[in-house]
Amino acid sequence: MEAFSELDSFIQDSIERIIVRQDQSGISPTLKEIYEAVRHAHPHFPYGKSHLHLKLRAMGYAYKTLDHRMDVKNSERIRRRRVEYMSRIARLRTEVYRIVYLHETWYDSHDVKRKGFTNGRHSLTNAAPSRGKRIIILHAGTEEGFVDGCLYLATKNMKDAMADYHENMTVEVFERWLRDTLLPNLERQFPGERCAILLDNASYHSRLVEGSKIPTQRSTRAVMRAFMATHGIPEPPPCVPPGRRQPRPPTNAMLFEAIRTAVRERDIQQSYVVDEIIAGAGHAVARLPPYHCEFNPIEHAWSVLKRMVHKRNRTPKLGASVVILIRRVERWVLPEHWRGFCRKSRRAEEA
Repeated sequence: MEAFSELDSFIQDSIERIIVRQDQSGISPTLKEIYEAVRHAHPHFPYGKSHLHLKLRAMGYAYKTLDHRMDVKNSERIRRRRVEYMSRIARLRTEVYRIVYLHETWYDSHDVKRKGFTNGRHSLTNAAPSRGKRIIILHAGTEEGFVDGCLYLATKNMKDAMADYHENMTVEVFERWLRDTLLPNLERQFPGERCAILLDNASYHSRLVEGSKIPTQRSTRAVMRAFMATHGIPEPPPCVPPGRRQPRPPTNAMLFEAIRTAVRERDIQQSYVVDEIIAGAGHAVARLPPYHCEFNPIEHAWSVLKRMVHKRNRTPKLGASVVILIRRVERWVLPEHWRGFCRKSRRAEEA
């Protein structure tokens, strides 16, 4: 790398422009293509592909799976949501709230380990060609581990399984689990403590309180007027169209503009049923910005739990055995694991 200290900034900028230009044209360039473009632009470029690769790494580039959400994550709307989240979570930590991380994941009953040492004469697992039945896993955890008694499994068409619910997850099921399982168990495990429950904006978590939804331009006139009446927003005065003498009621566009102005000036927010349930128990809510699941440590817990189940799932055709295995493996994700997960998520926040 010593030779690269002599590589002037002009050529470095040129390399960056080549990569950006090819990326903007819809091409994801390989090392060979970048090298050929650099040699075309700078015929006397003195290094080979391997040295160029080292230089690209020194410049912060790596050849890896592309995250096609980056443009969305860097949009103004998402950046604003990220700033709002960081401000709120910092305030909750300063006020000594215990952060509770909540999320759902899934596991397919036929998902088994398909590689291992074998002599070719014996099958390691009773593997099935299909993915089997999907098991929805819902849980919550803190730095001290999963919250006791909160594991919730939902399956469909697995009547023999010891699941908590034998249909797909719904808003009603999630809200019932939150109210009847999570909140009472938080009170038992952390009596008297204030908790801040961190969740994303999945549909299960986002049922709006009736009448709180902010109308859009496509909303009906009746919906707009009902919202304005609820929030005390005065209607615009009747207007007189050009060439007419009789005034007419305000148009939908005028109603929407009045709503948008009031929402901005009064900071009117939509209300979620989940948020009200949590607030009613004396706790707070922190909602993740979209596309930022890395801020939630439970994602790392899911990865470990799935890996453990995947390794030990030897009877995938027996759905009940997979459900039992998930319940057993959940206890193996320990507090020391969780502390590591939380550190990783804090580093992601600070990146």
